[in-house]
Amino acid sequence: MSSIRDNYVPNVSDLTLVVVWIVVTLAVVFFDGPAVVRVPLGIVSVLVLPGYSLVAALFPAGPTKLAADEPVVKGINLLERGVVSIGASLALVVLMGIGLDYLLGGVPTERLLAGVSTMTLVSVGIASLRRRKVPVDDRYAPSIGVSSLPPRPDALVILLAVSILFAGGAVAYTELGTNESASLTELYFVTNSDTEQEDYTTTFSQGTAEPVSLAVGNSEGEETSYTVVGQLQQTNQENGTVVVEERAELAREELVIAAGETQRYNMTIEPDVPNGDYRLVFLLYKNGPPQEPQMSNAYREVHLWVEIT
Repeated sequence: MSSIRDNYVPNVSDLTLVVVWIVVTLAVVFFDGPAVVRVPLGIVSVLVLPGYSLVAALFPAGPTKLAADEPVVKGINLLERGVVSIGASLALVVLMGIGLDYLLGGVPTERLLAGVSTMTLVSVGIASLRRRKVPVDDRYAPSIGVSSLPPRPDALVILLAVSILFAGGAVAYTELGTNESASLTELYFVTNSDTEQEDYTTTFSQGTAEPVSLAVGNSEGEETSYTVVGQLQQTNQENGTVVVEERAELAREELVIAAGETQRYNMTIEPDVPNGDYRLVFLLYKNGPPQEPQMSNAYREVHLWVEIT
């Protein structure tokens, strides 16, 4: 027989574990713990716990037979909860990513984890309250092992299919959406009208200054420091591959751009090299460039093939 206390206090051992796991994960991630600890904690926090807490809120009761002689059961068991949790987690995380991308112009890892964790903890609170309203004998209590009650494959398959379809559609939207969402930072040439340049200046006179303008758009979701390095490269073709033989640095500028802002960078190019064909390259780096800036190690790059006369 159940006591008054048993009817008042829900079985929340699994929900308590979820809360502890989330708190530990946030502490390890935000205090930059070792990757060997951070990665496993983060994977479970993102791919399992959001869906598990949501399923716990939706199904506060455990699996019970509708009648003693009936094979049909009410509720879902631990195995089913685990399977559905993964599909639901994918849907919730992708939805959160789309929301952050729309609001902030990017999906920083820390903010995504914070948002998913908040959503998980809210679901845990709702699950705890709903379990309290379920009779003690019917409450879901996690246990290890295969349930003796037969599963309900129809309901499970439908719920899992809906979750996966939603996640797949959301992923497709994210991947096939606008280029601005796909590129966290943009670097391009501009004209005086602040549009992407179409009629490029490709002929420069030796010793004569020519204006060149770039635009850097920050969609990283936070204020970011950049360095722009301009180079004039003398190249050669070897087996169909462009090989840089010499490079001369023309400009170097540090920029600090607020989240969601685009900043224009104006400069003058005054070539002091022999006549010939060159590649005019602008390399963009976050925080700072390496000792030898080149196209292979740049965060973003734009270039023009120009002629020096």
